[in-house]
Amino acid sequence: MPRDRPLFSSPTLKDRPENIGGPFDSQRRFQNDLRIDNLRLLSAADYNKDGFQDMYFKVADGTAVLRALMHADGNIQYANYQSKADLTAFMTANNVSPSIWSGWI
Repeated sequence: MPRDRPLFSSPTLKDRPENIGGPFDSQRRFQNDLRIDNLRLLSAADYNKDGFQDMYFKVADGTAVLRALMHADGNIQYANYQSKADLTAFMTANNVSPSIWSGWI
């Protein structure tokens, strides 16, 4: 995918354009994971009840999950990789039962 057409814009890079393409650029990691078929769909729901669909993908090696927040038209609004601790914090804060997500990582 061309670098001039990002899948989404990472707010963490908005104020630090010098980091675009670096090791903390989720856009770069996401594109690479798509290219090497490294993501498996886990689930989709509005887990935090903000009106936007959250899609969760498992990284094939099981070290993280990718949370993609979707626009109503199906395009990605934002995406971030979450560790087990990040996933637990997000789901717990939003009162999502561990029976839904505890086996993802």
